[in-house]
Amino acid sequence: MKKTAVLIILLSLVCISQSFGSDPVVIAIDEGNPPFMYIDGGKAAGFYPTLIESIFQIMKIPVVIKPLPWKRAILNADQGKMGIAGIYKNADRLKKYDYSNEIFQEQLLLFIHKEKAFPYNNFSDLKGKTIGVIRGWSYGDEFDTYIKDKLFFVNEERNDAMNFKLLFNKRFDCLIAIKESGQDLIAKGNFEGENYKGKIIQLQPPIAINSTYLIFSKTANQIYLLSKFNIVLKKMKAEGKYKKLIQTFFSNQ
Repeated sequence: MKKTAVLIILLSLVCISQSFGSDPVVIAIDEGNPPFMYIDGGKAAGFYPTLIESIFQIMKIPVVIKPLPWKRAILNADQGKMGIAGIYKNADRLKKYDYSNEIFQEQLLLFIHKEKAFPYNNFSDLKGKTIGVIRGWSYGDEFDTYIKDKLFFVNEERNDAMNFKLLFNKRFDCLIAIKESGQDLIAKGNFEGENYKGKIIQLQPPIAINSTYLIFSKTANQIYLLSKFNIVLKKMKAEGKYKKLIQTFFSNQ
């Protein structure tokens, strides 16, 4: 049994080596979703890039993290040019991507302008409303179905910062953002001189709680890489390194 296990590991390493050669693995992240993933001084920053770089360093595989507009990140992944970190599952994506184990769970909350408050308990309360979202994002199969059926409408922008600015100016009814991302923007107190505190508020319950993953197109054949990634991620969690990293970025975790 021990010899068999060793052989499997060696074969996995060989496959990874053959797949990448000396070239680094390229992984895209959203360029405008702090504190999870964003661009800072032309470089990738945030929880997901830091986690990915830490794991690849342990795996001794070179990696390049590229912050991109989300829609462009999806396009590159679909073409097999790079992976994506911090992405959700949905029915369509399961057909074309290979997934790592879960790397985080994100709570998606509804944010509203206090002066345009309305009761919210479930999706039916959003009927006929216009919602700010990030261009190219999927917010889960149920939400995507509501959009297709035109039960509510979306206003797509490049990042959360633009959506919060538009919500502050009452350009649409509400927006969807990850809890930590929305709270981070409000806590900063202003954007281009505008004070959000006390004017933009979050609603409960979450519209969704979505797991995030590292993915590659099935055409990229990165099953072995993802398997090795999963082993290191599991070890980081067991040793407490994962929790410490989370606490570095999210003080309320």
